Amino acid sequence: MTYGQGGWSVVDGAPTDDRFNDVSFINDSAGYIGNGYWIYKTVNKGDTWLRQKQLSKPLYFRSLEFLDDSLGFAGVLANPGTKPGLYITRNGGNSFESINHKVDINLNGICGLDHKGNTIIGVGIYSGPSAFIVSKDRGETWKSIVVPFAKGLVDCLILNDSTYLVSGTRINELNKSTSVILKTNNSGKTWRVVATNTKASSYCWKLFIDKNGFGIGSIEFDKSFFVTYDFGDHWELKEINGLEIDELDKDLEFKVQQIHVDISCINDITNELDLEKFRAWREEFANAEFILEKGKYIVGREVEKMSKSKYNVVSPDDICEEYGADTLRLYEMFLGPLEQAKPWNTAGITGVSGFLKKLWRLYFDDNGSVIVNDEPTAEMYKSLHKTIKKVTEDIENFSFNTSVSQFMICVNELQQLKCNHRAILEPLAVLVSPYAPHIAEELWSALGHEGSIATVAFPKFEAKYLVESEKEYPVSFNGKMRFTIKLPLDLTAAQIEEIVMADERTQAQLQGRTPNKVIIVPGKIINLVG
Repeated sequence: MTYGQGGWSVVDGAPTDDRFNDVSFINDSAGYIGNGYWIYKTVNKGDTWLRQKQLSKPLYFRSLEFLDDSLGFAGVLANPGTKPGLYITRNGGNSFESINHKVDINLNGICGLDHKGNTIIGVGIYSGPSAFIVSKDRGETWKSIVVPFAKGLVDCLILNDSTYLVSGTRINELNKSTSVILKTNNSGKTWRVVATNTKASSYCWKLFIDKNGFGIGSIEFDKSFFVTYDFGDHWELKEINGLEIDELDKDLEFKVQQIHVDISCINDITNELDLEKFRAWREEFANAEFILEKGKYIVGREVEKMSKSKYNVVSPDDICEEYGADTLRLYEMFLGPLEQAKPWNTAGITGVSGFLKKLWRLYFDDNGSVIVNDEPTAEMYKSLHKTIKKVTEDIENFSFNTSVSQFMICVNELQQLKCNHRAILEPLAVLVSPYAPHIAEELWSALGHEGSIATVAFPKFEAKYLVESEKEYPVSFNGKMRFTIKLPLDLTAAQIEEIVMADERTQAQLQGRTPNKVIIVPGKIINLVG
């Protein structure tokens, strides 16, 4: 039956539910609709529909987006206390499962979804707080991005891989909730207000833009709509009857401008802006109001060269004064290859400083030197010579960052072994000296040597210390590992079986039974069957 204008018709075989929230077609014939609790599928352009999946109340489907005949996503709303959010289907809508755990924010619901290529975006919820999520790999991984200026979001649109539109409602300067459309050209890093109205309690509910740049933004609770002719960069407000109404009050629009902030005003770990420091640094913002998220203002970061104009210069003198020159030297190397540009984050310096303190405690405790002349264990020699081998190779290849990592591993191992043996710690100090020369000189002097450590021959790697003489076998019963046992590698299968069967842990597992079969592969596994 055809009625109304524009050639619209009611399909005789269509579902007769009272409300449909979203539609998603994957080609000219096949598509899906969601009425809340049910999802329906058509393969014949909508002539007939088949029920796919029902959600249990109070959960209901709010938005749908299918990438192909199998893979699809659904935004789900619900009453408080339930598990709304983002759902996935891999079988064309026959079943759905929640993937909220893949998103780093608490999803109260997803009202809008859109995709282009491998990129998928979602927004929600209409009642706030606003949420924006994006995936660049067909929904395998997701991240959330804070969208400023928005109180609640209900729809989204991808124009290209990095340009998106979102719509909903915002709180303006007059503390009124009004419709809003926001646009980003850099995958959500920054946003700007491109359309808003003055009608209180209104929402920009649905977005559409065609291939020529013409688009519509529908407005709920208002007899008007937004129109764009340039892919959403600029919008006009029009009445439903087609007559233009008064232009938007430009004074009510947000003028968004990205500014650089002195890094001294930012928490290096949380990226939270210290508002008091910022106001003191920029007097023109002393009386500014800040739109906070959970009581915090979180800044974005960009990887740029240090520049005074961008207020991102870190003074090495300040770091040396607080942490010492060795810490700065090691941290610079630890960041990565010296010839490559790397993002600077002062928060990481504390980790390097902690490593140097741990290194010092191998040689000294609160009462002074703890060095002994006892013969080290095989494990101590093994840890040292692993480090000599690695550092020697890294110096030849200019891979200083991996050397620092190996130093950290070695110090942790020696600490666990309670190593304070001169035969280990003297060559370790020489190894460290090219990387942290100041602390190395102090250690060398404290070990009773005269002259500079820089004149000492570099330690040589000896492969014999890395030859394994023991194996920690996993002991399994019917294929399930129950405990481990360390045995010499030169034992035969018969000898290993004798030792294992005599072990009290084995007897506890068997409880008087005799295994049907004992499988032993020297150097690899021990498995008792039956």
